Amino acid sequence: MNQVNDVEFIQIKLADGGENTLEALCTKFAECDTFDPLFRPLKHIYGITDQNQIVIEMSRSVGLQLLTKSERNPLYTSSFGFGYALNQLLDKSSEFILTVGGSSTNDLGLGFLQALGARFLTADNQLIQNITPSIYKQISSIDLSPVYSKIQNKTFKVLSDVQNPLLGPTGCARIFSPQKGATPQTVDFLEQFGSFVLNQFKFLEQNSDGAAGGIMYVLRNVLGAEVISGAEFVLNAQNFVQKTKYANLLLTGEGKFDEQTGFGKAVQVVCKQFQGKKVGIFGQIEGKWEGLLDAAFSCQRGICTLDDAVKNSAANVAEVAKGVINLMRK
Repeated sequence: MNQVNDVEFIQIKLADGGENTLEALCTKFAECDTFDPLFRPLKHIYGITDQNQIVIEMSRSVGLQLLTKSERNPLYTSSFGFGYALNQLLDKSSEFILTVGGSSTNDLGLGFLQALGARFLTADNQLIQNITPSIYKQISSIDLSPVYSKIQNKTFKVLSDVQNPLLGPTGCARIFSPQKGATPQTVDFLEQFGSFVLNQFKFLEQNSDGAAGGIMYVLRNVLGAEVISGAEFVLNAQNFVQKTKYANLLLTGEGKFDEQTGFGKAVQVVCKQFQGKKVGIFGQIEGKWEGLLDAAFSCQRGICTLDDAVKNSAANVAEVAKGVINLMRK
């Protein structure tokens, strides 16, 4: 892109509550101990805003990228590490921004709650360790009182743009868990698990509760978290509308354009806020982009492995972008 000398570029960091949201919101960073999706020790980076809000990105503790392909199975992965990180930091601020997305989990936040002190008990009153969906049938009762005592006088905002419900055809298990390693049989099991959790808690549901393996359900109802559009929050923090007021062209994109893009993902939100021509550049396009974008292009160049496609993505995106800009000049 540095070969395009007569064009003024405005670079805006785009994130929707998933990976890289931390860098888009914070300039100060620190480290704490936590655990990965399989309960292995992990160093966790968190951010601090200028207002002393602590930003914790879920994908940094229980993200899909932390697991090998053979390790990915949402029956056995847990959001425990995300909750453990929060538990470590509760005494450092009264305001927390939790970004959800990119997770390897579908445990409806049970692991997260366990890390904050929730007690999961068997029928004979035995404490269950390392809660995952695979062992949910052992659970007879859940004690949330330790969690409520810890979060008093704390406020939480959750950044997410996912609008999927917990259960059903567009729920977290059926839409998101296959990309986390779930087989069709696993998906059915996770649906049963979800029904069990709903019956245990009996909290009111909202359409967005399917975000990040269903963790939004407990973040809203247990932590009392305010749910905010992740992409809108990130864009507003960077004054996107004012900065791009006189821009002629928006170049945006993500790894894959598919049906999830239309469920409030970052690309959809940034397109709604921009008034000029909108062009998407993607690694793969699956579905109809018309109505959201003026044009869409794949940056894929020939047949190659996924690893090679990722390795060469920056150069390939730049080539497509230069072509689009040259066309705009005509």
